[in-house]
Amino acid sequence: MSVGSKTAKERRGRQVGFFTANELNVTYLQILNSPAGFASLLSGQYDIVTATIDNAVNYRFNLQNVSVLGQLDQGPDPVVASVPAITSIRDRGSRSCLYGLVLGTNYCFDTEGATALRYQYLVNGSIPSGTPAYATILTYPFTAEGLALPPSSHPNVLARASNCVNPFSSTTFTATTASTMDATKGPLLTQFLTAMLEANQYLVDPKKKACAIDAIAVQLNASTLVAIAEYAAATDVETGEKALMQGGVFHVSGQGLLNVIDVRSQFGGFSGAPAGFDFADAIVPGQGKLID
Repeated sequence: MSVGSKTAKERRGRQVGFFTANELNVTYLQILNSPAGFASLLSGQYDIVTATIDNAVNYRFNLQNVSVLGQLDQGPDPVVASVPAITSIRDRGSRSCLYGLVLGTNYCFDTEGATALRYQYLVNGSIPSGTPAYATILTYPFTAEGLALPPSSHPNVLARASNCVNPFSSTTFTATTASTMDATKGPLLTQFLTAMLEANQYLVDPKKKACAIDAIAVQLNASTLVAIAEYAAATDVETGEKALMQGGVFHVSGQGLLNVIDVRSQFGGFSGAPAGFDFADAIVPGQGKLID
């Protein structure tokens, strides 16, 4: 089974042996960015991707049949992170702030790929073309990784999405709708989700905390202090990867998804959906639907 992107649970599943126990040989493949990841999913290169749910919604509403099989977390607490010289969003009187700037006049957005790439560009202070990089959106595990850098280079966390919109559905398991109903691939997807649920139970078990932190440190090649911060992020009650907060399964939050749709719609994110499209009806779970 080929999987695009990686989470704390995927790390536990691999290291503790949940994939092997469920007779799975899982190959992790790095996603360059969301469009590339979903193109690989639709072409059959990937069996499943872990990506933000707004991508699945967008592809589905643009007549690409993908289905969300489960929500991994409560939203991995996306943050606005900046270079060290920028210290505030709200302080109008500060020269080192972002508040009050006008899109297209004082700043612009560049599409630069997946979070791993954006994190590296932010730390470097520029994108490959040489254009300065001042801020970006980061998620697990990069927010905590940045805190371990020297003060002269570690990103400043200026704002958290969870402080503005909550709940906010984010990372999900997504597969093609056809594969969910395939006699061969369907059972494999079920085995994968089973392994991930077992890894989730391991992750949130207080008795396994030390082992989980050690596994994170090994997988990320990080210090114990960073691994502890990563563990705290992964087990956060509001934004972590606790399936227990979702009824013990990877339940997709209807309100969290509606909040995602609302935010993305404000920026023209669903151009393929016709006027008057009933988003609430479109996210009702069912076999072969967006939420399967």
